[in-house]
Amino acid sequence: MRYNTTNPLVRIGVVVLLVCILAGMYWVSTKKSPIKSSPNVTSFKDCVAAGRPVQQSYPEVCVTSDGKSFPNPDQHVTPPSN
Repeated sequence: MRYNTTNPLVRIGVVVLLVCILAGMYWVSTKKSPIKSSPNVTSFKDCVAAGRPVQQSYPEVCVTSDGKSFPNPDQHVTPPSN
């Protein structure tokens, strides 16, 4: 079966299809990542300010999205005395 490419409806259909494909490619390429990067995080306070999670431990530890961890320097661990 041969398609009549001179038919205006066929041409409009092809143009609409190409526009949809290009719009989809643009949408995918501009989609933002759900994970925020942690630029310039060099301390516990910077990590908390960047909104990263703080582990409920003693001392508290903040972890960046790339796996770096920063313990809270204000919480001091003292060894048990005998």
